Amino acid sequence: MNKVEKTYQENVRYIIPLMILVAFFAKLIEHLYLPAKYFYDSNRILNMINNPKYIYSWGGSYKIAADFFRNINIFHFTTRLQWSICLGIIFNILFIILFIKNKGLDLKQIVFALMYTGILNIYIYNVGKDAIQLLFFILLFIVINLKIKKAFKIAGCFAVLYWESTFYKNYYIIIAFFFLVLVLGIWFLRKKNVKISFIKGVMIVLILYTVVFAFLGIARETMPEDYDAVMVCKENTTQLGADSVIDDKIEHNGKLSLFMANYIINSLRMAIPIELLKGGIYYLPFVVFEIFLIFYLVKAFFRLYRMDFKQILALSVFIAYFMGSVLFEPDFGSFVRHEASTFPLLYILIFNTDNWGIRG
Repeated sequence: MNKVEKTYQENVRYIIPLMILVAFFAKLIEHLYLPAKYFYDSNRILNMINNPKYIYSWGGSYKIAADFFRNINIFHFTTRLQWSICLGIIFNILFIILFIKNKGLDLKQIVFALMYTGILNIYIYNVGKDAIQLLFFILLFIVINLKIKKAFKIAGCFAVLYWESTFYKNYYIIIAFFFLVLVLGIWFLRKKNVKISFIKGVMIVLILYTVVFAFLGIARETMPEDYDAVMVCKENTTQLGADSVIDDKIEHNGKLSLFMANYIINSLRMAIPIELLKGGIYYLPFVVFEIFLIFYLVKAFFRLYRMDFKQILALSVFIAYFMGSVLFEPDFGSFVRHEASTFPLLYILIFNTDNWGIRG
């Protein structure tokens, strides 16, 4: 073992107390400093849990979340603080265990892990839809790490995404489709030991845009109602004028070519959301977080030839998730919050990387 690798291993000893400290202060920030508007969904679901007469006031994923938390509420929690502390303890312990078993981290990985810890504790470890979303990604993490054949892992990941689409968030069927295309394509490149250059990387991105365009074109002919729903989805949920809105820059009027132009523009805006800085210093952590994430994803892609199959699965699911998010996310705040729930996948991809050299 060389000196650098020994340092990486020693770093693991320091990250655990730092994660606990960050989690503690994140919870203080959540409950003492952030206004209630940042937890609108959580408070709404809490009302539905505590007041049965409101159970049908909001349908869809809100009702599912309220039902879920009501059924597991063995301690009879009635406040967001109680749920926040309980879920924070459970999830922090789970993810600290992962880092205890980690074989080494460099400084950038430690900084990113601590940033992630703060965001998770403020926005995800709470009564709400994002905590349930996190459970689905934990399930995907389990499937990816099962000692079964590769084909069964692919089928298992697809099944989880499809299952979620049947009762929680119906657009996950689109993510499931994107996942199949991605995992087969990325695994082919890995088998051929293709080394990704800048030009090849650009070509792959263009191919992904083409996949989205082809999918929407087929949906327009075979599923016209679903296609129309995608066309107007963001228009129906976007709050124009908000600092963090992801509004379309081109009026498409249902025209697929113009919709795709918006898709490309919005995907770049979401990947590097520097425009958020005009909303004030509050948004800086989100911008830095997203830049860190994109840095690691790009680095991972350029080292594709060194990945194992677990990392390929994690990368495929995450990119599929991002492709779907560009279609449906109305603002940067919800996008970063929902994206944070993918942490179990990103642990495989970013933090569990001793065998393919993402460090440095």
